[in-house]
Amino acid sequence: MRDYTYLGGARFTINNLFRSQRFDIDRLDMSWVDGEKPQFTRGLRIVDQEEVNTITVDGEDGDNLIYSLTLIFSNEGRFDLAYKAIMQSAKAALQAKGYRVLTSKPGHHQLMLQALPLTVGIDKSSLILLDHLRKQRNAIDYSGDLVSDALTTEAITQAETLLNLVQTLLIPVIHLEDTNFEWIDPDDAPELTEEDLKRGIWKINGRIVSEAEGRAAFAERLRNSSKNKAGKT
Repeated sequence: MRDYTYLGGARFTINNLFRSQRFDIDRLDMSWVDGEKPQFTRGLRIVDQEEVNTITVDGEDGDNLIYSLTLIFSNEGRFDLAYKAIMQSAKAALQAKGYRVLTSKPGHHQLMLQALPLTVGIDKSSLILLDHLRKQRNAIDYSGDLVSDALTTEAITQAETLLNLVQTLLIPVIHLEDTNFEWIDPDDAPELTEEDLKRGIWKINGRIVSEAEGRAAFAERLRNSSKNKAGKT
């Protein structure tokens, strides 16, 4: 692939900044022109492979695009995306059990995380770690704390682990035609409260067990799920 292109009689060097299955974003710098200097001399080129379409941006539009890319690939941007993935997984698990949390009330993120031992069976240590990420997210949002590489990596790892666990445990709910599961619209679902968490019943293969036995069994399942995923990578 050549590292230059021609636009309006001028030659530009190409430096790729971002590439996905559909889009390429390149930085273009004019290196040669035959005649009058064109208006566009340096900026960005966005190539849409699916629509076979190309546009160029410079000035303020180019600055805004670069800022967005910087945010996405920064630790702060990656941590934020991982945290949102964690909360979406917790929300999906809760709704699959027929409950919802009112986002208008303070503490709804903490409540959704606290429900995870009942919805998908994570152990106490995993819950403490997820709650630590929640506290770190608040500190970052409100105090402007910087995000370390280690914290970013941990958030991504926890997001992937939780997503894998939710997908594994809730597959029967997704395939409604194969179950007797009664669909409840999330907007009509009852609100989850602290009392609901206290009334939770632990079961293994339909058998009611103690909380300690239930947590131990689910912790083992979580560890096996993580090992299986690690073995596939």
